[in-house]
Amino acid sequence: MESHVKQNEYNPFESLDTPIFQEFGEVISEGMYAMFDKKLLNERFNPEAWQVIIKNRKYEIEELMSLSNCKIHKDLIEKSNERINEIKSGDCSSYIRSIEKDNQKWISLLKRTRNEHYKTLKN
Repeated sequence: MESHVKQNEYNPFESLDTPIFQEFGEVISEGMYAMFDKKLLNERFNPEAWQVIIKNRKYEIEELMSLSNCKIHKDLIEKSNERINEIKSGDCSSYIRSIEKDNQKWISLLKRTRNEHYKTLKN
């Protein structure tokens, strides 16, 4: 089975609202990849581990700010900086816990649905 995925082009610098909506996802994705890479996935529910991830992200944002010479980039990075200061480590661990709980519910629902489908086919 072949599938194709395509992302539409967009200008990430078009709106100053972009970092407001994306920063939490940046923290989550960078944090999960870092934990996976370091074989520390069991720490994904630990708010203290997320404090380290958030601290590292703040450092990255500061680095970007110091390297940027463009006003629109600086403005966007400043919005990221404002947003990262609102993100709490407990929110990150709770989010991961909720996502995993939702995934388990979906898996259970799909198994039940599949089993019901097979029962219907047998009758």
